[in-house]
Amino acid sequence: MKFAFPQLLAMLWALPPAAFLIFLGVKRRRQALRAFAESGLLERFIPAEGRATPWLRGAVLLAAMFFLVLAAARPLFGVHYVPVRRSGVDVIIALDTSASMDAADVRPSRLERAKQEIVELLGRMRGDRVGLVVFAGEAYVQCPLTLDYGAVRLVLEAVQTDASPVPGTALAEAIRVAAGCFDPKEKRYKALVLITDGEDHEGNVVEVAREAEEQGVRIFAIGMGTPGGAPVPDKDAEGRLEGYKKDASGAVVMSHLDEAALVRLTEAGHGRFVRGAAGATDRDAIYRDIAGMEEREVRGGYVAQYRDRFHYALAAALLLLAWEAFLGARRGRRAAAWI
Repeated sequence: MKFAFPQLLAMLWALPPAAFLIFLGVKRRRQALRAFAESGLLERFIPAEGRATPWLRGAVLLAAMFFLVLAAARPLFGVHYVPVRRSGVDVIIALDTSASMDAADVRPSRLERAKQEIVELLGRMRGDRVGLVVFAGEAYVQCPLTLDYGAVRLVLEAVQTDASPVPGTALAEAIRVAAGCFDPKEKRYKALVLITDGEDHEGNVVEVAREAEEQGVRIFAIGMGTPGGAPVPDKDAEGRLEGYKKDASGAVVMSHLDEAALVRLTEAGHGRFVRGAAGATDRDAIYRDIAGMEEREVRGGYVAQYRDRFHYALAAALLLLAWEAFLGARRGRRAAAWI
């Protein structure tokens, strides 16, 4: 059992003070009546059952208060399952986890900024299934298509630049793996969002993008980094900065945003390219394009819903209040004071 408004249960703390006040009131009235008449005369006017009535009325009133608080908190129990049906598209997010994504030409780093972009994208999703692919020299499915955005966020938090054991940046492989996550029977409702600095070590990415587009996949890209570039950090096994990577000649390796390559890729995939550091307005263009795609009804299993049972507690409270009123009326015919 759970409650819709559990914070209202704090009102139950008012019951002990109320019980004390009822006890005090009954005791004082009894003392006043005993001062008015002798014990033998008092018993002739008020039988033993009449003397017990005030205590019973107090107990009934406290019980009614208890059930009123329960009714206000709205107890929920008894689960029934409702099928989840939403309209949306399938979106695979392919995140670059190559070493160059540790570069800090966008703060705090390209990878951390990319994660922020993904969280913002998830916050705008309404009924779309989302999956996550990470790639460097190879690509891997980290989270299959799901309606559970919380699960995607949980997986995303653990992603680091060592997510792929193979160094390098294989954009074409990322597109192939991401395209394989979609239903091959469908030629619509598919969107791939690449978040990368655009550096590619394969060279046939445009051809692979065209193949994916023929399968109904629209390809969007968010470019992380700047054309001016930044040195690639060299980190130890625990993620501490040891220096910067160097080539065979000893020069520091610089990583640049390859904007031209990403533009060609998205043109082949009938999508759009924006810079990750350009601002919310440019990113909104991608969100609008995805939201404007043709949607389909997506079944996401079942969700458990609890039944609202507040009326049982409310009925119990009303019955107790009616009983308390009846006890008061009945006792009123026997005595003029509540003792």
